[in-house]
Amino acid sequence: MGFFGGNKNKEKIIAIFDIGSGSVGGALVKIFPKIDGIQKSPTIITQSRVDIAFQDELDFETFFVDMQKSLYQSATEIYNAKLGAPEEIMCVLASPWFIGETRELHIEKPEPFYITKGMIDDLVSDELKNLVDIYKKKYEDIEGKSILIESKIFQSRLNGYKTDDPIGKKAKTLDIHLFVSISPEICLTRIKDSLMKVFHHTPISFSTFLTSIYTGARERFEDNDAYFLIDIRGELTDIAIVSGDVLISTISFPIGKYGIVRAFREFGMPVDQAKSLISLHANNMLDDKSKDEIAPTIEQVQKSWSVMFEKSIALLPKTIAVPSMIFLITDIDTALWFREVVANGIQIGSGTEKKKFNVTTLGGQLFLDVCKITDGNCDPFIMIEAIAASRTNYEK
Repeated sequence: MGFFGGNKNKEKIIAIFDIGSGSVGGALVKIFPKIDGIQKSPTIITQSRVDIAFQDELDFETFFVDMQKSLYQSATEIYNAKLGAPEEIMCVLASPWFIGETRELHIEKPEPFYITKGMIDDLVSDELKNLVDIYKKKYEDIEGKSILIESKIFQSRLNGYKTDDPIGKKAKTLDIHLFVSISPEICLTRIKDSLMKVFHHTPISFSTFLTSIYTGARERFEDNDAYFLIDIRGELTDIAIVSGDVLISTISFPIGKYGIVRAFREFGMPVDQAKSLISLHANNMLDDKSKDEIAPTIEQVQKSWSVMFEKSIALLPKTIAVPSMIFLITDIDTALWFREVVANGIQIGSGTEKKKFNVTTLGGQLFLDVCKITDGNCDPFIMIEAIAASRTNYEK
């Protein structure tokens, strides 16, 4: 689903909701059209972030209901700020609220042929059918159909040469890198229901954080064309690999911030105390004795996460070179923990040496020159989504 077009010659206020597996963030954002090829940075007017209730043993039905409660609370806080009414709402989904696949498509004919919109649409339709089959196998217990969220072409080549717009051109070969994402219809319906209780008839669009962070990374770090994008939320980690400036593969596994909380909970520690301990450790506010006491628990979670990351890398096609650059985004209180894991090295294949990575943590401060804030903290998730929404809303 594309973001809404509307009048592309005027500034507007939109609402963005970042729907993850540990929390839901919301914001009112002012975005601006391009004037003489120049676009002003989006401005976050007000924002809110509400945790999704923690569960010792994750039950998906309860988790789904709790996500909706957090979304409704965040929307209510944004509405009650009384700082403007959004013309549109964009919901940005992280795992597990969508599944997505990147496909490399190739057409070759002995004689030059015209590339038409119908040809591209047919290719997208075929890949959507493939993804629906994957969805049915992965979510066989979920009733109802799946809905297309995005079908985005990251790159197209004619006769081996990159082109921004292949439609109407002739070539013997056509290569396309296509990202397609879908979500259960019931998930999208419940999200809409939660938001319409607050914003009533405001149009709602859906996208994924993977495409938002890809846009943000390309804008912020344009000199890099090969890297990992790692998004660590409450319950899950999403990994994307970019090569040749194209998002070519995505992987997800079920260990996130709440894995640390559960590890502390095994010792009978209350949830609030466990979260507080994580925050104190991240801010280097624990004494040496306390650090020593929790070190084995931290190492346990770090080891579990690194093993899952190693297994994920092993699933990549052998033709893909493993990048040395990682852009990592997660909650500030766990960023240092996970950064340390990948910075210290990950076992790649059966070799004895670990691969060292160059790790950049995507904090909100990195984006202040391309996303302005008039209220609240530098929430990197919201800031990246505001940048992506601004570019998408006014793209040609």
